[in-house]
Amino acid sequence: MEKPTRLALLKEIAEFLNEETETYTMLNGALKSLINGSDFTTGWIFFIDESGQHELVSDIELPGALSKHNCKYMKEGSCWCVKAYHNKALN
Repeated sequence: MEKPTRLALLKEIAEFLNEETETYTMLNGALKSLINGSDFTTGWIFFIDESGQHELVSDIELPGALSKHNCKYMKEGSCWCVKAYHNKALN
């Protein structure tokens, strides 16, 4: 199956976001569309609150090490991407 253009993928995700009303279902669907419509093979979304605490709210096809023990390493402590976010090192 041919991947959609970036614009078509953004349109598909935007339409899905506009139709869905439940936050977690919305995030899962948008992430799934992104993974299926791009060259990415895995993805995850964190919510990070004002105090800096993070919550894993969506994930798709995590590698074995990250999905072990019900995603323990993504949910407890800190991970590289959360640290990079706090250090404003993501671009």
